[in-house]
Amino acid sequence: MAMLPLPSRNVSIKVSAAVASSISTIPSMAGVVHHPFRLQAMSNYQPPLTVTPRILALVAEVSEQVGLLTAYRNAALTPQLRRGNRIRTIQASLAIENNTLSVEQVTALLDGKRVLGLPRDQVTDQVTDQVANLLKVLPAGVALKTSDLMHQLGLSHRATFRKSYLHPALAAGLIEMTDPDSPRSPKQQYRRVAK
Repeated sequence: MAMLPLPSRNVSIKVSAAVASSISTIPSMAGVVHHPFRLQAMSNYQPPLTVTPRILALVAEVSEQVGLLTAYRNAALTPQLRRGNRIRTIQASLAIENNTLSVEQVTALLDGKRVLGLPRDQVTDQVTDQVANLLKVLPAGVALKTSDLMHQLGLSHRATFRKSYLHPALAAGLIEMTDPDSPRSPKQQYRRVAK
């Protein structure tokens, strides 16, 4: 194959050695084709067609269209990669927050489809287990501070303790504050609600 630069455009096209040798015989194309090897045995060869300016224009047009298609195909891959990375990032962020949506479910959400998460009773069971653990370490008739409760449960992250243990137990009416007028008081303690 030889590269054939067209004089009217900054375009090169690939042509076979036979076409390149026949083009080099056209006066307007003389000296344009630089084929690395010229086959001496093929110098008598007559191609089954005559290369005309119209044929050259068509070849150039086809080459241009192939180039455009290649560029569009390569450009189309990039948004797919970005979308895939975005989906995996969203799914990983949700997993950190203890949300169990799969990659397929996140993809469906981004496509505007409806997705079902975990059944409510499964989430409620998890919260109930955490509240039950809190009640186990908080004996009836005893009031404990947040730090003492966290220590008893083996927890170190205060925000997780409040969100997953303390607030659900308060909302369910299972425990109460010893000083409800000052919920952020450093002396605040929690006790079981008498049944």
